[in-house]
This record gives sequence, C-alpha cells and structure tokens, in this order.
Amino acid sequence: MCQKCFQCSITLSVPITGGLVALPENVRLRDSKVTGIAIRKLGALVGFDKMGKTLAPDTVVEGAHISLVDQNGKELIDMPLHYFQRDNNAPPFACFNITELDPTSSKITLNTGAAGYANTQVIEMTFGIDCSQCDPQPAKF
Repeated sequence: MCQKCFQCSITLSVPITGGLVALPENVRLRDSKVTGIAIRKLGALVGFDKMGKTLAPDTVVEGAHISLVDQNGKELIDMPLHYFQRDNNAPPFACFNITELDPTSSKITLNTGAAGYANTQVIEMTFGIDCSQCDPQPAKF
C-alpha cells in the first residue's frame, strides 16, 4: 500500500437515507489535505461500522457515484464510488492532493432500487489525510 498517500486517516459513516446524500460534517477532514479514499469491499459478507450500523452491500456501492466539492463550490472528483473499494487483494489506494474539501456539499448519488438497499444502512469511508495534522506517531497502513 502507498505509504506516502495514506498514513493517517479519518473514518466516516455516511447514512444512505435517500437517493442523494451528503458526507457528514467533519472539521478535521475539512481542514486537512485528503490524500486517499477507501471503502471496504464486503463481497458476500455483512459488515458493520463501529457504532453497529449495517454497511451497505457492494451492490449498492457499485451503483453509486460520488462528487467531491471544495469550499468554493468547485467539483474536484466525480466518479463511480466503487473505484474506492478495497480488500486484501486490491491494488494500492489512488493518491490525491485534495485541499479545502467541503464534506456537506460533496454528494453521493445512490440507486435506491439496487439489490440490498435499505435506508438504515451506511457507507463507511476512510479518508487518508496529510500526517502533519496527526499525532506525532501516526498509524501506518
């Protein structure tokens, strides 16, 4: 895995309550440089976030798109969400250099008719961030 682009992280659980959802507000994410994004690939398994909420199955992630926007309203990334899915056999994370990300203006567009969709699920996203904002001994992935 790319040590240069994914040394510190923030994990957010995005509730998928409808066809268009925003990322939760996170000041640390807003004020940091985002260097990578990852989503767990579940396969046939059922997963849970740290609060016990059920993760959206891969069928939901496969049909979703993400649009990341900066604090000036400029679209930075618009791509299928499944490009960020990772498991033990996946290639390294894509490296980014995203600054001034606006989580609440960034959107995930979902197909609510996808097999396995339930509006009580979450998409767990791990954002790699620049380590200059982390503790002196950041976790290495």
